[in-house]
Amino acid sequence: MIKTGLVSVSFRKLSPREIVDVVSKAELDGIEWGGDVHVPHGDLRQARQVRRFMEDAGIKTAAYGSYYKAGENRQTGQVFENILATAIELESDIIRVWAGSVSSTNADEAHWTRVIEDLFRICEIALKANKTIALEYHANSLTDTKESARKLLDRVLCNNLKTLWQPAFDTSVCQNIERLNGIKDKLSNLHVFYWFPAYQRHLLLDGCNEWMKFFDVAKNIKGQRYALLEFFLDDSLDNFFKDAKVLKKMIEEI
Repeated sequence: MIKTGLVSVSFRKLSPREIVDVVSKAELDGIEWGGDVHVPHGDLRQARQVRRFMEDAGIKTAAYGSYYKAGENRQTGQVFENILATAIELESDIIRVWAGSVSSTNADEAHWTRVIEDLFRICEIALKANKTIALEYHANSLTDTKESARKLLDRVLCNNLKTLWQPAFDTSVCQNIERLNGIKDKLSNLHVFYWFPAYQRHLLLDGCNEWMKFFDVAKNIKGQRYALLEFFLDDSLDNFFKDAKVLKKMIEEI
């Protein structure tokens, strides 16, 4: 089952209450909250307040976007236990993290080892709270290709380690489907946007043909997940509402 939602950092200038209001108005199901702006790590008072906003609106936390960079916590000073405590207050089952910040091409074996060991560590901590760790499927990390993402997932070997997925619009639809199929046994949520070519933003309506093919794959994967909107044309709320309408229609049709 695929539900709909918004990545909160799409609108960094809006308050959490305003984020909840626009998601409610768009009739989406959930929100991925950003740990770098809307619900900071360890701010449990803020997390409780945000949870109340969502409870009043009938909206769920789709994930906690922590921006934790595995293998780099000593440099960044990020404390995973603070992140976990915040996710618990938000009632988020999923904590999104980055697989480091070095591309798989440029990463040496020492970097791979640091990332793997740290992912294993935080997965063990998260498991005690029945939480899932979900990797960002992204450039400049160890999940920047189909092969490297699979290698990382297989080397960590934790049942509560998953990965998000988003297409790369500088590659073909067939290549993106191959990437999605390559991690489908570990698929968490989807990040939904349409860039073409490369980093030029468009309305989601322009990418319906591609996204329907991606959703046709995702709909057959066991479990529940969210399709989370982000990267709107001109960072416009009006365009967010347009994209939300298109996303709901696509999910209804698959």
